[in-house]
Amino acid sequence: MSSFFRTTPSLSRAAPRLYQQLFVCRRCLNTQSQSRAATSPRIFHSKRQTPFLHAFRTQTTHAPTLSSNGAARDAASPLSALSRSIGASVTPRTRAFPETSDRAVAYWLLGSAASVFGIVVFGGLTRLTESGLSITEWRPVTGSRPPMSAQDWTYEFDRYRASPEFKLLNPRMTLDEFKQIYWMEWTHRLWGRVVGLTFLLPTAYFIARRRVSAGMALKLTGICALIGFQGVLGWWMVKSGLKDDLFKPGSHPRVSQYRLTAHLGTAFVCYLAMLWNGLQILRENRLLNPNTLSASSAQLKTLAHPSLKPFRRAVVALTALVFVTALSGGLVAGLDAGLIYNEFPYMGL
Repeated sequence: MSSFFRTTPSLSRAAPRLYQQLFVCRRCLNTQSQSRAATSPRIFHSKRQTPFLHAFRTQTTHAPTLSSNGAARDAASPLSALSRSIGASVTPRTRAFPETSDRAVAYWLLGSAASVFGIVVFGGLTRLTESGLSITEWRPVTGSRPPMSAQDWTYEFDRYRASPEFKLLNPRMTLDEFKQIYWMEWTHRLWGRVVGLTFLLPTAYFIARRRVSAGMALKLTGICALIGFQGVLGWWMVKSGLKDDLFKPGSHPRVSQYRLTAHLGTAFVCYLAMLWNGLQILRENRLLNPNTLSASSAQLKTLAHPSLKPFRRAVVALTALVFVTALSGGLVAGLDAGLIYNEFPYMGL
């Protein structure tokens, strides 16, 4: 029989499909799929497998049955070996998204959130050192390369000396002093590019390999768009401090406090989105762990208790208050309002 299939390639290719259609009961497949879904979260990854291979793996998880003479039939029978080889040779035509995301995605999201938190802190240092207007051009790609020669430094310094900040605030600044604020702003912008690349490339990888759910794939794409919008907002903010109107007598060269607040608020939204979704993936995987299904069910019932609704409202209100306070800090920094009452914790008397 094997020589016959070898001499007939078309029948050899059709044999797995014929075997699957003739010898596998569809009702049994549905029953086994439902029973396995109630006991193990691995059903979420069954869409990557063929129905036949999934049915065979489900069968091998049960205890061995007894034959008519009382002897246990081995799971590794010739029929089982044949079914494994057939199931492994049949590849699915479409790869659907799983129901839950991989834990590695959660750890990557938490790491990205930590990176965004760090760049927010470093952005505050850039603001305190008044380094934000040292780079007067926005070059998303070529700007990653710092000045490497004396000619490059002279070019950058000449561009800065034509800005309102140099004319009105720093007319005596030397090249060495300019390099200090330049490196602060350049590091801040480079960090932003690193955040974008380390989020965009893994997002494409996880979506292409179907390691995230469909909803999470949309969320990750939205965060990528938000990071790109954040970069545009950053240059829009810097551009407000380079306007020709700031050359007028009595004006103070600074970026718009509203654009600064928008830039800061978008960074907080990026941070919250990464942190929230990372923790959500870890929570889902922990609740669907087959070893703790009973405890997870009890925990879900406890969290759904009506007595916790006031606590949830209080958490949402506190989060909104923290967010508004952070945005008000952007307005204070943009206007240098902290110089009016510069004693803490007192304000004046």
